[in-house]
Amino acid sequence: DYDKYGSIVIRDLDGQIIEKLTITLKEGTNEVLYNHGYGISGVYSYSLLVDNQIIDTKRMIFAF
Repeated sequence: DYDKYGSIVIRDLDGQIIEKLTITLKEGTNEVLYNHGYGISGVYSYSLLVDNQIIDTKRMIFAF
């Protein structure tokens, strides 16, 4: 069985952590649903951490 635990860390562009989501990773494709709330807009980054190591960081845009 492959199950591994990690987290998604969401930050604003100043580097402040907005949210940290604990996730269970399965073999294959994994998805995470993040409910950021309505009326919030801006550019944020999100990082995948596994064993406390950053695997990748991307940017996302919230617009309303």
